[in-house]
Amino acid sequence: MNGPGMDVELIPPWSEKPAKKLKREFKQKKLPLLPVVQSLPVTVDGVRYVAVGSARDGACYFTMFEVYTEAGEQVENRHTAETVHRRLSVYYLSYMLSLAAERHERVILSSSSSDRLRANLEVSFPEKTDVIEAFERLHQGQGSYNYAKASEIRSAAERISDSYEIGGRDGEILEQYFADMEEDLIARMKLLYRLPAYHADDMGRDEDFRVWMKNVSEEIVHTRTMIHLFSDLVEGDVSGSGSFPSIVESHYLYHKCQEPHSPVRLTNTESRVYGIFKLLMELSKKVIIPLCIILFFVTGFNFFTLIYPSLFFLLYYPVYKGMVSRLSLNTRQRYGEYARQINPDRGQTGMREFTVTGNSISESAFFLIVAGAFLTYPFINVYLQDNPWTSFERNLIIIGIIIVVFSYSYPYMRMSRRKIVFKDEYVVYNKDRQWPHEMKLIHWNPAGKTLKINVRGDTEFIFSLTSTEAEKVIPKVETWAERNRVPFVNSEK
Repeated sequence: MNGPGMDVELIPPWSEKPAKKLKREFKQKKLPLLPVVQSLPVTVDGVRYVAVGSARDGACYFTMFEVYTEAGEQVENRHTAETVHRRLSVYYLSYMLSLAAERHERVILSSSSSDRLRANLEVSFPEKTDVIEAFERLHQGQGSYNYAKASEIRSAAERISDSYEIGGRDGEILEQYFADMEEDLIARMKLLYRLPAYHADDMGRDEDFRVWMKNVSEEIVHTRTMIHLFSDLVEGDVSGSGSFPSIVESHYLYHKCQEPHSPVRLTNTESRVYGIFKLLMELSKKVIIPLCIILFFVTGFNFFTLIYPSLFFLLYYPVYKGMVSRLSLNTRQRYGEYARQINPDRGQTGMREFTVTGNSISESAFFLIVAGAFLTYPFINVYLQDNPWTSFERNLIIIGIIIVVFSYSYPYMRMSRRKIVFKDEYVVYNKDRQWPHEMKLIHWNPAGKTLKINVRGDTEFIFSLTSTEAEKVIPKVETWAERNRVPFVNSEK
């Protein structure tokens, strides 16, 4: 999509911490551990409003929100609250559309000859005539939308981004522009949704073909993001008979605050454990570690004073981050269960639940971190401080080596056996739900009998399967990935 200002980055619909009075008003409603953010101001009938809500580290639209005037008064009028939410949502969709449209243009510009495309597709997708025909329709330009309309939407969104406010007139114009383009955009999405998930790097040796397939893949990702980052709950079926207005309305019903207090709380145990960990985190960052660094210089570079900071970053910090991530996920899941009581209707793929049982390989990394903690002190005391060896350092070295050996043996032990439950709409591992739109790739390596699930945040779950288990479940995993549009790679193919 060419046009003026295309290199200008739009600001997201929420991008700042709320004012103190708004944060104070929302305090009783906020979800535990999730950041509280404030939206752009939205002008309706001459009055400026903002949405304040709990969000998932900026990676998703509001998990739960409330609409206020800038003076901090909660908006009771539903029509006004829906208008504010709808205009923020359309701006958000425009923000994501600008990314998808850039990839759309690359798909057009990177097209190669039809004969070469057909030949490469037949190699990459053998005996899948429907898939090949869908790619060919895409290559022929079917489902392409009007660049002029997309440019108008982008320009209107840029004016809002520059003014840092969705003014009354700008909001109306953007809504109208998006409504005018919606039919073409949904036609494009229907075509993209017919394509299977795939990994572009595995599309053969023809460089032009791989570039084209990568551009298609990126357009699919950004187009799906328009829907799936809207919510963990609102799937929306724009590939079928749904529409963007229905998705926006569903998000409002799911995520608008319904009660004066937060419907989700940490358990007493979670609250106590988190409180202790957070206190130690703040104490370490603001007092102990700065003091250790000062002592390091005051004592003439005594590396012994760096033992605590080393252990903190090597052992405590990863554990703390993991705990916060898990508790945040628990919060979102509990809110999801609560929100579904409001509107339980939800599309399903129709798959029957199944379980994969394997030995966890990724959990071995934790034991290597522990081993590193035991080996840090001898390294500092003996090699950096030039102190003589003692039985204490030798014992720590022995313990560290034992833990290292244990970490490599762990995946083959019975205690590392784990179950991954593939439900219709998500995957459950260690009681945590992983949603399809959070998964970047599922990779099966038949040579090593390993199943790897890559999720957002560069997290990997790796499992070793027996031959019998693999033969039984891998076809089901591949079918699940295809139906939920998660890229699946089989190294054998």
